[in-house]
Amino acid sequence: MMLHLTSAELQIFEGLSEGLREGWKTKEETLTYEDSDHTRAIRMELMRLHDPLLLAIAGKMKSAKNQEELVQIAQTMDISKIADAELAEIFFGLGPVVLSQVVELLLKEVQSDDDLKIVEALTAIRHPLLESLQPLS
Repeated sequence: MMLHLTSAELQIFEGLSEGLREGWKTKEETLTYEDSDHTRAIRMELMRLHDPLLLAIAGKMKSAKNQEELVQIAQTMDISKIADAELAEIFFGLGPVVLSQVVELLLKEVQSDDDLKIVEALTAIRHPLLESLQPLS
């Protein structure tokens, strides 16, 4: 089980009990991305969702006033009930910066391996998202 963590997330992880950390490997996430409200708004407009519940969540996301509100909305989603294709759309819209903020918050609240599995899933999604947003060389 592998967690792709930023240096800040890694510090939080290392502060967890030895029992929680046992069995987990970490790899430092070295890719970064500077997001803007404008770019995020464009990504959100590009989201193609079909589920009525997700359309309602997307509406809240689009009207969020700042990143903190987006993080709060993202924390309310039960990702286990969202189809993979639409989940990818939501994460694309949120972007890696918001995902990183959610990961940090989740790491601070970890109580079990199941909690870490959610973190693992989010970091596994964040890495290719970061790769796709890197400037072309």
